[in-house]
Amino acid sequence: MAKRKKKKLRMTTNEGGMTRKKQHVQAGTSSSNTGTFNESRDGNSEGRIYDCTIQDSHGNRRRGKTILADVWNLPEGNRIVIDVNKENQPIGDEGGVLGSFCGTIARNGTLCSLSFTRWDHLKKGNNRNNQAIILKEVQDRFLYPKSLDKWILKSIGHKWRDYKCVLKGKWYDDAKNITILHDNYPEDVEKDQWISLVNFWRSDEGQKRSKSSKESHKKAKVKPISTTGTKSHARVREEMKQRLNKSPTRTQVYLECHQHENEAEITSQIRNIAAEIGDEEVSLDDDP
Repeated sequence: MAKRKKKKLRMTTNEGGMTRKKQHVQAGTSSSNTGTFNESRDGNSEGRIYDCTIQDSHGNRRRGKTILADVWNLPEGNRIVIDVNKENQPIGDEGGVLGSFCGTIARNGTLCSLSFTRWDHLKKGNNRNNQAIILKEVQDRFLYPKSLDKWILKSIGHKWRDYKCVLKGKWYDDAKNITILHDNYPEDVEKDQWISLVNFWRSDEGQKRSKSSKESHKKAKVKPISTTGTKSHARVREEMKQRLNKSPTRTQVYLECHQHENEAEITSQIRNIAAEIGDEEVSLDDDP
């Protein structure tokens, strides 16, 4: 059996180390069910062990280990320290944990209901409170600059839309009777939210959006698949910066993110795209 990969994380804790009260929401679920976080969705298994450095309010440090599922129940006052680059993007292994944690929130129906037809609806009117609650869940577990809130919400919104696409691909059939679709739903999704989702997909507006999305995909150029998994370009760029002792160019970062063990697999398409990017040391517009 392969050994679990360990990662070094920095954590900070307030004095006291009280145990956090059990949360009303669980990682990666729409209700109280567990087990929906997996390798195929976020590239990190729930059981992967992270080797952490924990720091208290006096600056004292101790070693500790955690897994992503346990981030939801970190002891009171313990927070994973997030560093950001000059573009205000999370970097390092801690940034990877934050990104994966955002994925568990996106798939949690208590925090991010599937009943919303658009992500921006969650931030309007009376729904603004949802946004504050989401950020509170993150702030309780991660120590980061306030300016990162925007990135976090964008990341969760992106993953929320992806989650809906996955559900539609696996569970929805436009040819089936809507009543049958209502009764056949994923076990980790609340039935009322699933019904709302199905009703929207079957509505004129839902059909219109689906058609528009398909047309856009047909027109879009097929891009090479990144070989870095869930690791963002920002994290790759920072690692390269440390290794090279200088900021890498966009071309270098692009090739790094699309390289294969077999160099022959770096296709002419990848080289052409890299050539178009150029060698300027400019910021990367990195999707969360």
